[in-house]
Amino acid sequence: MKCYVLIVITLLAMLPGKMLLAHDNATLDAMKAPNGGMLRMAGAYHVELVLQTNQASVYVSDHADKALAVKGSSAELTLLGPARQQVRLQPAGANLLRGNIPSLPPGTYQAVLRLRMAGQQEQLARFSGVRLK
Repeated sequence: MKCYVLIVITLLAMLPGKMLLAHDNATLDAMKAPNGGMLRMAGAYHVELVLQTNQASVYVSDHADKALAVKGSSAELTLLGPARQQVRLQPAGANLLRGNIPSLPPGTYQAVLRLRMAGQQEQLARFSGVRLK
């Protein structure tokens, strides 16, 4: 009986490490993003950035990719690349934050997202190699 308990405890102790590895950037890059954007982690959230010539959209979900309500939330996106832009994002759908951008030139961008989910601490996500969709 003690042997089984030790085995279960050992297996449970190994789970957190495996769960952390499942959400690194390489793993997220290999996943198909539901809206054709780029996936990253922002604290406990999955965020998908979709960048268009005049609009930025961020979709928020949990670790199981279940859409999370963004009512009362906000975000700020800083874009670095051919042009530097700061974009304020506001709720625009069930799990969607969106903001308008003055026309972005084509190119590859880096981005930093500051996400403030309602009643939660601010979380950061960093994107590199983002292209306009």
